[in-house]
Amino acid sequence: MGFGKGDIRRTLVVLSVISQEKESTLNQLVAKTGMPKGTVQEQLKTLSARQI
Repeated sequence: MGFGKGDIRRTLVVLSVISQEKESTLNQLVAKTGMPKGTVQEQLKTLSARQI
């Protein structure tokens, strides 16, 4: 993914993968999104903070 830091599309990509898969590990999310592990963790924190 070529989205810059702070781009909401990063969060939406992670949310999309989560909604398609009922249960995913962090490593599976990393593999499916193509994002670095730290980026996926940041997006998960954003989703959690916004209670999504």
